[in-house]
Amino acid sequence: MASLRTMNLRMLRVLAIWAVTALFLTGFSYRILGQSKPPAPNFSLRLELKSDPKGADLNALLRDMYRSIKEKAQETMPRAVLAGEQGAVIVHVEIQSDGSLASPAFPKIVISSGNKVIDDHAINAIRKAAPFDHLPTAAPAPVEMQLSFYYNALPRN
Repeated sequence: MASLRTMNLRMLRVLAIWAVTALFLTGFSYRILGQSKPPAPNFSLRLELKSDPKGADLNALLRDMYRSIKEKAQETMPRAVLAGEQGAVIVHVEIQSDGSLASPAFPKIVISSGNKVIDDHAINAIRKAAPFDHLPTAAPAPVEMQLSFYYNALPRN
């Protein structure tokens, strides 16, 4: 009888260890560790200039756009992405000389992630970050760019 009880206690210990391990592996570790929110998802952004700047230096504008769009995206990350949803979306943007989006038609999805929540998040991050800094006077307007958003996914080459 004592050996049966010992076996049951051992089995309970194994199950408890397994349950705690499962919680950590499924993303609930932040609650157990007392953190207020889950760890940030794997998110990256790539910005590519598509139009010829005609010799104008757009580096400061591109850095500002990258920073502000990524900040807005991270502030409003969808729950689905926080839960591990994956996707990549590519968006075309045109920026006017005053830093505003060229028209209501922009930003425009070039390649969808296949997930409306992720696609809408990318578009909204750009819209919330706009307007951007004014284009340098030497830059032709509008300036065309392509932004690639990667949610829990590796960037495409």
